[in-house]
Amino acid sequence: MRHVASKISWLGLVQVMALPLAGASMILGASGCIVGNDSGPPVLAVDLFWDENPKADRFSEGTCQSAGVTSMDWTLTNSATKKTVIASTSGGVDCQDGFNFEKLGAGDYTLTVTGYDAKDKPLWTSTCTNLTLDRFDANYACDVDQ
Repeated sequence: MRHVASKISWLGLVQVMALPLAGASMILGASGCIVGNDSGPPVLAVDLFWDENPKADRFSEGTCQSAGVTSMDWTLTNSATKKTVIASTSGGVDCQDGFNFEKLGAGDYTLTVTGYDAKDKPLWTSTCTNLTLDRFDANYACDVDQ
């Protein structure tokens, strides 16, 4: 299922402290909240909302913990070139509720996420498109359905 992420613009008022990884920097943590100032490169922040109740008629927004997601795989792709910019390690990583990507070039990005339950069964998946990074920091919400 494809999802278009909704954008919350921070108009470049803030910057993030980040950990270097494979040429891009990111923080995995409690949401994609951006903190700091605008003295550094723009930050692409993505908040993940996990579906807590797949049997309901509508999406029930939750966290990794409340939805029962224990691990995840993810890939950030440049939408124009279709090339992977950065990705989780093979075999999954602990579930996170958001990402802050730093040191990315301006452009459009796609984030593909798969979440696994305690038995390593892939139950949640989403592709969030139209993640645009320009001159200023950008924050998006991405619903991950089950």
